[in-house]
Amino acid sequence: GVASVGSLLGGISVRPGVLKLKDLDGDGTVTAADRQIIGSALPKATGGFGFNSAYKGFDFSAFFNWVYGNDVYNTGKIAHNMLYRSTYGNMLNTSNYENRFHYIDMQGNLVTELEDLRKLNPNATIWSPFSMGTASPVFHSWAVEDGSFLRLNNISLGYTLPFKLTSKASISKLRIYVTAYNAFLWTKYSGYDPEVSTTRSSSYSQLTPGVDYSAYPKSRTYTAGINVTF
Repeated sequence: GVASVGSLLGGISVRPGVLKLKDLDGDGTVTAADRQIIGSALPKATGGFGFNSAYKGFDFSAFFNWVYGNDVYNTGKIAHNMLYRSTYGNMLNTSNYENRFHYIDMQGNLVTELEDLRKLNPNATIWSPFSMGTASPVFHSWAVEDGSFLRLNNISLGYTLPFKLTSKASISKLRIYVTAYNAFLWTKYSGYDPEVSTTRSSSYSQLTPGVDYSAYPKSRTYTAGINVTF
């Protein structure tokens, strides 16, 4: 049979293309009893490492930090894949016509027959993000992602001119360098940055680790300069 998903879908009635939630306890109804803990926002381990090297006037340094074993709730994957407000709806590209379940064919006709809907949506991967007035996004495991990452926080390359050259200008040391901050990020997380704790209300951010409410990503910056010692 088909499990009832009524209240957990924010009041949306069941119809073809609606989000399907698994009836975990097998009682034929999807309720709060079917919720289960699937992960933790707290990482199993964190750390960092770095190194410095020098060779014939050149110097090089890099510092990394990493987090392993935590989960991140990517709220944008749900909130922006379900047009739940009558205005200002904004859907991600994952919810475009090619990917989602839809009811309008390429000629602009409304399709209502089940067999016709099946033919219209042979490869749909996203539920129909239609608007239902007061209906709201439903939290589910699809938006919970692995937040593990390795970040190259900064990397620097410098060169110190030979003393026999700089001494002619009464300079004891002259070093030219370039540094990149937030240089690179390795992660499977689909959002901008897995290192987040951002909700709609900043007052509660410290109580919601691992929540990404479309946080603005960290910027990558570059610095070049000259160190002169007389």
